[in-house]
Amino acid sequence: MKLLGRTCALALATAAVAACGKTTFMVGYAQDAAPLMAEYRSYAWLRPAPGQAKRPHEDLVGLRIQRTVDSVLNAKGFLRNDSTPDFLVGYHLAYTGDLDRDAVDTYFGFGFGSNEPGADSIPQGTLIIDVVDAAQQRLVWRGGADINVDPNTLDARERNRRIRDGVGGILTDFPPSQ
Repeated sequence: MKLLGRTCALALATAAVAACGKTTFMVGYAQDAAPLMAEYRSYAWLRPAPGQAKRPHEDLVGLRIQRTVDSVLNAKGFLRNDSTPDFLVGYHLAYTGDLDRDAVDTYFGFGFGSNEPGADSIPQGTLIIDVVDAAQQRLVWRGGADINVDPNTLDARERNRRIRDGVGGILTDFPPSQ
């Protein structure tokens, strides 16, 4: 099943809304996976595929994103379980420039793409959160928003607010109702 046409629908909609100055949250999921997601109780963080380079924002900003996702998921009743999780969570952030959509679709070692045409990149400022079913090893949910946490234009307090609001907005309807 195709999931948001290789992120292009998400990226294009996010870019269009960002141009208007209003944050919109875009979510897509595999319809057949909704019953699976209803049974989720625990999660772990995805690890990059072997050979993937460390991303430029991994340190401070990445830690803030992970802690915020952890907090939101915990508030929804999900427990972090690194040994036997029901689902895996990962994120992508177009931090200092656009991200190549193929790099986004393969960063964690999963072939998330489809053959649909669309944008070749994810616009700078976009945060994407992926959920992968741990047993099936397939992407089942993806959400995103333009949070633009550029370190050259924002102080730490504003970056933290945007991360908190962005992650909270993206995960508002996770898991989807059946």
